Amino acid sequence: MGDQRILSIDPGEVHCGTALWLGGKCVSVKEYAPGALFAYLEDMLRSQSLDLVVMEEFRLYPWKAVEQGFSQLKTVETIGVVRYLVARWGMTIPLIEQPALIKKPTEGHMRAGGVKHRAVVEKAGGHCKDAETHGAYYLMYSNAEPTNPPTKEKP
Repeated sequence: MGDQRILSIDPGEVHCGTALWLGGKCVSVKEYAPGALFAYLEDMLRSQSLDLVVMEEFRLYPWKAVEQGFSQLKTVETIGVVRYLVARWGMTIPLIEQPALIKKPTEGHMRAGGVKHRAVVEKAGGHCKDAETHGAYYLMYSNAEPTNPPTKEKP
């Protein structure tokens, strides 16, 4: 793992949470509006400051279908832009997407291990906590396949 730099993202319509990991430790959490997230991610990718991006995927669960009726699904648009930016600027950087359903069991494992969310300690917001949880899940079970297989070429 060494000094691997991982950015984990919880996308949203209005707020997106991020957690930055260095060598397996969460070193910062921050919440962004989608446009500001895109600028931050693009800067990180352009400067080759990341080794991996982890993001919550979107699933329209049956119990949420009625609630999402007539929605513009802005979270899906946010996810699409993140996918594009990673594909455009981070061609050698894998993108791992995870279902939302991993959050509760992962938080349970973190509590059992005495790990406190940095986002909770810093009162950074729910999206940051979720982003941190996705990063922790990746680090616990890092045998996931990338959504975008890395290539050897840079833009």
